[in-house]
Amino acid sequence: MPLSQPPADLDGFPSHVVPPFSSLFRVHRRGRSPWWYSRDGSGRFDLTFDGHRGTCYFAEEELGSFVEVFRDTVPIAPMAIQERRMSECSFSSELTLADCTSRLARGFGITAAVHATADYSQSQAWAWALALAGFDGIRYFVSHDPAQDLRGVALFGMIDGVPGRSETRDLDSQILASAERQFGLRVLPITAEELPRPHE
Repeated sequence: MPLSQPPADLDGFPSHVVPPFSSLFRVHRRGRSPWWYSRDGSGRFDLTFDGHRGTCYFAEEELGSFVEVFRDTVPIAPMAIQERRMSECSFSSELTLADCTSRLARGFGITAAVHATADYSQSQAWAWALALAGFDGIRYFVSHDPAQDLRGVALFGMIDGVPGRSETRDLDSQILASAERQFGLRVLPITAEELPRPHE
């Protein structure tokens, strides 16, 4: 079912406050900063109408950020894991998010389609309206979690901005085990050819 257009008045739209120094998680390619704000329309809540701001996508839990990147059920190649890292990001001030996971959002026209529609122009229209309404971002259900338990955060910000702190690490065995146990996402074992070669 398609989303309706956002209403002109979003006063009273349900909100969710992320307290200062709370952690949000993002999986990204090795060697790249976690602070990447998309505005080219490839993301569900991209601010495609704004030449200066974009949207950076996080999850409230590590597992949420993992399943959004590794979406297929086919075995994951070890190289794909080695190419990516996990960043834990935090902010010194609180963030006020438009809470699209709240049932109260239904009264403004939000349905489950906002989390899963393949027509990003609809969800992007909502992102633009909610940004204009003064929200720092959007809280939503991770679309690749069939149980709709994991939540994502689409954070609005300046394209080249670094609004908080981040600690980055390799994807560890714990997150890989959780992804396999809870989602059936299995990483193939490393072959002898893929093992690091000693320096000669």
